[in-house]
Amino acid sequence: KIRKKTKFKILIADDDNPMRQYLKQELKDYYKIIECSNGKDALELVHQQKPDLILSDVVMPAIDGVALCRKLKSNPATSHLPIVLITSKAQNEDLLNALDVGADAYFVKPFNLELLKRNIFNLLNNRERIKIKYSPGGNINVEEKKVPSADDALMNRIMQVIELRLSDPKLNAEDLSKEIGMSRVHLFRKLKKITGQSPSDFIKNIRLQKAAQLLEGNKGFIKEVAFEVGFTSLSYFSRCFHEFYGMKPSEYNRGAISEKRKNESVALSF
Repeated sequence: KIRKKTKFKILIADDDNPMRQYLKQELKDYYKIIECSNGKDALELVHQQKPDLILSDVVMPAIDGVALCRKLKSNPATSHLPIVLITSKAQNEDLLNALDVGADAYFVKPFNLELLKRNIFNLLNNRERIKIKYSPGGNINVEEKKVPSADDALMNRIMQVIELRLSDPKLNAEDLSKEIGMSRVHLFRKLKKITGQSPSDFIKNIRLQKAAQLLEGNKGFIKEVAFEVGFTSLSYFSRCFHEFYGMKPSEYNRGAISEKRKNESVALSF
């Protein structure tokens, strides 16, 4: 249950002023609200204000809700944004159109307000969880293939590319953008929005987390581990590892070995 105001920003786009004010009134205690009366203004506000979710009516002047959704979802820089569409139409064709353009949720007037609030909360919470998962200090499994989020396809592809070229020291942001089929600028914006990291930092952090996994499994010496995850300089690897984990690889390795022996001793005692 939502208990207090969060840092998230919601853009409400609706040409029906009473409805827009009603939604604003109901959500303002939990989120920062941005509002406009048509899809054209909504597009501009998305780039200016960078909202975390868009709540849009379907029937609007200039650009309607479905067209707005299509434009945002087809743009790599904004395709991650959750979009909730609201309409007075209840026909199956309208629902299919909304789903075809990538709407994350679809409500027909009159709608259940609590259900709408819960959907908004869940969409934002899911995005926050994926951001935390891929943030420095998050426990990423490099071999994991599926990411339960609206950005699963992109993040899954990014993880696959990094995993396949993990030992390649030449893998950088430019290579990653080419492999993904996205411009470097769009990839930067996308990863920054999802994970809070630049592509370069993201690649480096994945390398370090994989190195920690190898050290925990006692799979090779530190120098071998460093090379296996794409570092050509042992001193640079050690410095980056210390910055990331707060300890040297040798200290981390000793701790992992000590823990392993402790577990083995416990197992033998039974």
